[in-house]
Amino acid sequence: MLTFHDGTDKEYSEQILDILKTYKIPATFFPALPQAEQYPEIINREYTDGHLLGNDVHLLGNTEERSKQELSDIRQSLQKISGHSALLIRAPYDMETAIPFTENEIKTLYAMGNI
Repeated sequence: MLTFHDGTDKEYSEQILDILKTYKIPATFFPALPQAEQYPEIINREYTDGHLLGNDVHLLGNTEERSKQELSDIRQSLQKISGHSALLIRAPYDMETAIPFTENEIKTLYAMGNI
């Protein structure tokens, strides 16, 4: 299983989807909200081609209320585009800082039904 995050675009996404389809490779896509809204046809193809969709969120450093809103916004966008409610989350991660979720962030995500 391959995963792709925050990278839906016109230049490469269609090519990647074609390759995945040719070789029957499953993938999970974690689009960020701006890309989901800019390229809904690609997000829809990712889902209709049989791939999983998840939420790419940038919760670290946000207030709990802002984190909930960000997660709600991307989830609603994916639901509107694909008809599917994404429950998977790609945790914010930076190779240089590698800051994990705080305990409160984990509780918030879990309370919202995410895995």
